Amino acid sequence: MTAARVTFYDEAKAFAAAVIAPIGARAVVNNVFLGVVERMVATPEQDHLRAAVWVDDALVLGVLRTSPYSLNLAQAGRGLEGVEALADALVARGLKLTGVGGESAIAEAFAANWTHRTGVRADGGKKRLLYQAGEIVPPTNISGQLKPAARANLARHVAWESAFAIDVNAPLAQREPTLTARRVEGWLDKGVLFDWTVEGKAVGHGVVLPIGKDGARVLAIYTPPDERSRSYAQAMTAALTQRALDQGRWCTLFTDADNAITNKIYQRIGYRLVTAFSEVTFGA
Repeated sequence: MTAARVTFYDEAKAFAAAVIAPIGARAVVNNVFLGVVERMVATPEQDHLRAAVWVDDALVLGVLRTSPYSLNLAQAGRGLEGVEALADALVARGLKLTGVGGESAIAEAFAANWTHRTGVRADGGKKRLLYQAGEIVPPTNISGQLKPAARANLARHVAWESAFAIDVNAPLAQREPTLTARRVEGWLDKGVLFDWTVEGKAVGHGVVLPIGKDGARVLAIYTPPDERSRSYAQAMTAALTQRALDQGRWCTLFTDADNAITNKIYQRIGYRLVTAFSEVTFGA
């Protein structure tokens, strides 16, 4: 078997040119990775880690890291062939990683190689499930409607996004107030953040994020505690998804694999399981 080789990229555009076509062949599975690459090209920064792993002339792994997030791996179909070479290349560069995320088999294989080489501790891996909707079965008898979020309500949206990060137990570095505010401001600038309103009152918010020309992902669905148990999140997710489908886009979302309630809810409105992802955190 030909040995895998790793290429590092200083320039976001050169990285995108190398990886988007092969990684995009599995665009639904690799939608998060592709979305990050798009943002990298639009707002290039030199401190991002970008790499590709090749076997012969075939790209087998796309690799990126944007601080403070974990290493993000996306495979073009033969990702396991590149895991060992990637771990060796990152060790040779003296890099320290907070964690790794990707399809479960790839992320967990990399984590095992990383801990073997560095001696760092790895947690058991947080599991997420990726779903895709081809059509939506809208829930009935739920009050409310989508309304584009307004910049005048920035403080409320930042507070809700901060609360959402706590609810999903996001790493502390990802809850940093400046980072959270920048994330919400980006959503507002792109027009992808929406309120769910009932009789003129916002009772939740969520995002439908375009990915490339054909895709989208629903994320950051949040209702404050005093508005829960009314199925607003379910109705909002269905409406955001339908918005993407009406634009001719495929649409995905992630769920916590351990949350049986949300997994049932999303399947009820038309989402179907695609695959499992793992997020492994590295300790000292």
